[in-house]
Amino acid sequence: MTEHELQLLAWAQHQCAQQEVSPFAMRQKLTKRGANSTECNHILEALEAEGFIDELRFATAYVHDKFCFDRWGRLKISYKLTANHQITQTVINKALLQLNAEEELQLLEGLLRGKVKENEPLTEELKMKLLRFSEQRGFTKTQFFAVLRRIKKSTDE
Repeated sequence: MTEHELQLLAWAQHQCAQQEVSPFAMRQKLTKRGANSTECNHILEALEAEGFIDELRFATAYVHDKFCFDRWGRLKISYKLTANHQITQTVINKALLQLNAEEELQLLEGLLRGKVKENEPLTEELKMKLLRFSEQRGFTKTQFFAVLRRIKKSTDE
């Protein structure tokens, strides 16, 4: 490796030690710091060999953080991993295995209940608004209707 590559490698190792980084994001960062394509490939290979970068580890951390903190559903998480980080669908599917179906429904129920005022009737207009909100958060229509039945059942009692 050249002196320039060694400096970039040290910088990249420091970045990876601070937080999980996808290979795609690291390639972009290295390019901004002046690395050419060959240098990026050498540095990424070294980072992967030394365990600084791991696609599955990154995807797993991303799924956890987006579900717990940003309260996103699996569809949005999957889309963002593909679009923003170019993670393969196989790796995404493995990372999404950590999500529990019941926890997803509970999260969506909490989000939807926050949008519905107490004693407010569930009109068709409100249901459509809630459905759009649910889809923007990355939840499926199946999940939405399951939660909607729960909300109706609890308001009928």
